[in-house]
Amino acid sequence: MQIPQYLKPGDKIALISPARFMDLEKLEPFENWVKKNNWELVLAPNLGKRYNQFGGTENERLADIIWALENHEVKAVFSARGGYGTLRLFHDLQKLDFVKNPKWWVGFSDLTVIHSVLNQQGLASIHGPMAMQFAQQNQFLIDNNRSLEHALTGQIQQIPVGHDLAINKPLTAIIETDSAFHTNTVIANQDTVKSDSLTSLNNTNLNPFEATLWGGNLSMIYTLAAAGKLPSLKGKVLFIEDIDEYLYHIDRMLRALEISGLFEGIVGLIVGDMTDMKDHEIPFGWNISEIIHDVLKNYTFPIIYGVPCGHDKKNFSLKLGMSIKFDGKTLFQF
Repeated sequence: MQIPQYLKPGDKIALISPARFMDLEKLEPFENWVKKNNWELVLAPNLGKRYNQFGGTENERLADIIWALENHEVKAVFSARGGYGTLRLFHDLQKLDFVKNPKWWVGFSDLTVIHSVLNQQGLASIHGPMAMQFAQQNQFLIDNNRSLEHALTGQIQQIPVGHDLAINKPLTAIIETDSAFHTNTVIANQDTVKSDSLTSLNNTNLNPFEATLWGGNLSMIYTLAAAGKLPSLKGKVLFIEDIDEYLYHIDRMLRALEISGLFEGIVGLIVGDMTDMKDHEIPFGWNISEIIHDVLKNYTFPIIYGVPCGHDKKNFSLKLGMSIKFDGKTLFQF
């Protein structure tokens, strides 16, 4: 796996929007973070354009990716936001040579598509915050930024395990609680939100390991697997996260991936934030941890919950395609 050059003062960072459109009025917090680190921000020619919900037409979004790829002064490329749209560029992305001018590609969620192409070409990348997240002020912003800075500059990262996932506050005062698993779920057609708190209490088979990490958004992994375009995961650690899915959708995706043989030969499973999970008025009957344990009950690899990466307020960065170490309590990347 080729590792792009780590960033140093004066390096340029490019910003593109391969999925949803970017509201340029929300750019300032990201721009300030770039300046604070003594880097220089350059904007893609089509950034700020809008075509339906996308950040421009497919030709415009692809042109911005090529522009960032071919700019030898750019050392890292950030996505403005996720949403949906990168998959529509997949055929063209596969034709590009990302290794000829290696740089860090940063993003998550819908950007799992780009991470997949990069992994297949043998280039490490970063599952981390996107530009619009910097405008979301919260108590974890400093930690998120520090984690991202460490990933971009090659510093050791210590990633906590078993934190309580602080998923969105209820829309009303009505809260339903599963006292056995502390899970909260959106109930369809009701203004009720529950949050899924996946803590270290649910972790299983916590044997130490060290192996190459890959993963991302579960829905996109499921989509790539259906297209036959998922990287080989044998001997690797798989990371998953997701947002705004029905519990039975999670069950269906995981079971389909299990039937496909995806979990055969992996070293471990890291479960990040599963944010705003939804259920029907007639409950599905299992929460996230119960679903995962049931689908994977015949496997013995470690399953680690409560890793603060994904769509929640606490979003630490992970280097995909690079080694991750678990000592039985904490995750490390070097």
